[in-house]
Amino acid sequence: MCKLHRKTGFTLIEITVVLIIVGILVAIGIPNLFIWFQRSKASEAILNMESYKDLLEGCIQKSSNFSCVPDSCMNYPVPQSPNFSYTAVNPCNGQGVILTISALPIPSVPGGGIYFQRTSGQGNVWTCFGLDPYAGVC
Repeated sequence: MCKLHRKTGFTLIEITVVLIIVGILVAIGIPNLFIWFQRSKASEAILNMESYKDLLEGCIQKSSNFSCVPDSCMNYPVPQSPNFSYTAVNPCNGQGVILTISALPIPSVPGGGIYFQRTSGQGNVWTCFGLDPYAGVC
């Protein structure tokens, strides 16, 4: 009587095919994961900037000076975050942009950032824009 031995396990080709499929899925998924992280951080920056913008807008409305932001409004502390460095710049030149709030990423991304600008002559209108890689986040 001869016993048949049945081999169990996977062949080298089967394991290779599975590893190739997993590699393709990882190659597709990892870049998307970083994009999701970036969008999450950008939404945090926009929320912080919007609350700060509303605080400054209230001060501007109280002062009734719509062509220049009073210095007392600029004394409000800017938001703090481990992901972005926030600044508010008040050029106060009487024309054009009267206030810019910026969020620059930490660590620095060349040419990257999110900005809110308030221009004179437009009342309570702010413009939000992002530079690479934050373009399209507003």
